[in-house]
Amino acid sequence: MSLFKLKSLWNKTFPNEEFDEKHLAFGNINKQPSIALANFQGILHVFLISAKSTLEVRNIYQNNFENPIIAVEFVTHPDDRVRSKAVGVLFFRKFTFVTL
Repeated sequence: MSLFKLKSLWNKTFPNEEFDEKHLAFGNINKQPSIALANFQGILHVFLISAKSTLEVRNIYQNNFENPIIAVEFVTHPDDRVRSKAVGVLFFRKFTFVTL
């Protein structure tokens, strides 16, 4: 799916939220394709994608950080005890990990 198609779908689903290409990340969570979408309003959404006979998208995480998000990326958590993937969220003055 292109960013343009995703933006039109996003505008229909979440009409009051804005994002650009830095707010979009693709990765895997427990070997399942996932999309992380953040926005300038500070809201982070993480979706699991299931490629069955029809495309199924399931929202598994949503949080309002109440600070503008600059960028989002799937990363490996720096703590060796955390073995699952994390979503790195960059704000203007801080960086945080969201472990899923």
